[in-house]
Amino acid sequence: MDHLLKRILNAVEVGSLTLELQVNDCKLFLQLYPLQNPLEVVLGDGHKLSAVTQGTVKVLMKYGRQGSQLSYNVLSVSKAVERGNSVKFGKSSCNIRDPNHRPIAVAEKIGGLYQVNTTPVYINSATSCQETTKEDISHYRFEHLNVRSLQKLAKENLVDDFDFTPTYEIQFCESCLEGKQHRSTFPSHFETRAKEPLELVHTA
Repeated sequence: MDHLLKRILNAVEVGSLTLELQVNDCKLFLQLYPLQNPLEVVLGDGHKLSAVTQGTVKVLMKYGRQGSQLSYNVLSVSKAVERGNSVKFGKSSCNIRDPNHRPIAVAEKIGGLYQVNTTPVYINSATSCQETTKEDISHYRFEHLNVRSLQKLAKENLVDDFDFTPTYEIQFCESCLEGKQHRSTFPSHFETRAKEPLELVHTA
C-alpha cells in the first residue's frame, strides 16, 4: 500500500478533485492555520487522506490545504474553473490562468500526471524590460523600416512632426528577424538544362 501510494503520489497532479490545492509541503504556504475538522481528500485511485491545515500557497492559489500524509500536491481543476480561472491542457503541459488571463501556474506532463511547478510566477519580471518606446512605435508605423533610414529621416527633418531620437537604437524586433529568414522554395523542375557535357547554362 505505501509503495503504491509513493508511486502514485510522487508528483503534483492536476486532477478532477475539488482551484483548491492539496499540498504536502508546509514551506509552500504564505499563511497556514489548523482546520477545526480535518477534511477528507479522495485521490484519483480512490484512496482517502486527511487535510489537517489550510492556508494560502506561494503559487497564489487560495484555499490550499495541507496534509502530512500527502506525498505530492493535488490541484482541483473543477474548483479552479468555478473561480473563473482557465485551465488549458496540451500534449505535454497544462497552463492555468486567472480571470484576467495572467499565468498562475504551469504543469508539465510526467508519467501520465501533470506536475505543477510551485515556483511563483512573476509576470512583471519579463514584461518590465519590454517597454515600448516612441522609437519602436515609429519602427512599426513605417512598416519595420531599418534603424539607419529612420535616423536619416529624423536628422534631415524629412518627415513633419517625426518624434525619433537619431542616436537611439530600437529594441530587438522578432518580425524583422522572421522577415529576413524568408527563402523562396526551390523549383520542382529546371526549365534550363544542359544538353551537352560542359555546356554553358544561364540561370536566373
